[in-house]
Amino acid sequence: MTKKRCIAFDLDDVIFGTAYPILQYYSRKFGITVKPENFYCSEPSVWGASSGEVVSDRIQGFLETTEHQELTPTPEAIRALHQISQRFDLYVVTGRSECYAQITERAIQKHLPGIFKSVVFTNYNKTTAQPKAQVCQEIGADTLVDDHLYHATAAANSGINVLLFGDYPWNQANNLPPNITRVAGWYDLTKLLLYDE
Repeated sequence: MTKKRCIAFDLDDVIFGTAYPILQYYSRKFGITVKPENFYCSEPSVWGASSGEVVSDRIQGFLETTEHQELTPTPEAIRALHQISQRFDLYVVTGRSECYAQITERAIQKHLPGIFKSVVFTNYNKTTAQPKAQVCQEIGADTLVDDHLYHATAAANSGINVLLFGDYPWNQANNLPPNITRVAGWYDLTKLLLYDE
């Protein structure tokens, strides 16, 4: 039996749209408006905070809200992932902290049961962070689907093919490594993986 190729998928803003709800939550709760293009800005003052740890804790707090728990993947995402999983072994490789494993895995099982082999939490923004490129190598993924320029570039520089997902304000760049391909959404992603090989 031929071994399936392995593809790693980021969770936030690839499978679940979280950035815009987080920004709306942040504005309501803390009275600070952050522009979408600054969503991954590491300068605390942009977020009206004293440190990166404060920003991280505030954003992670969104994951505990009912609003977050009610987020759902789009019908296009669900349909595409079902199709893609027929040909590839799929993993979730998320920057979320392990302390949110139960919340995250519950949401995946609710909306996408049986699609992913496992979920790996890399603890982005924590001292225990594990690079997504390293995780991809460990699980044997030759492709990473991610919306974050940092993860995309690091993985590409490690020899992993990257599909940079979404035309988001926070992932624009004039120059990308040659093994990064931008995909606007699920239609382009499915076409590329299933029909353009």
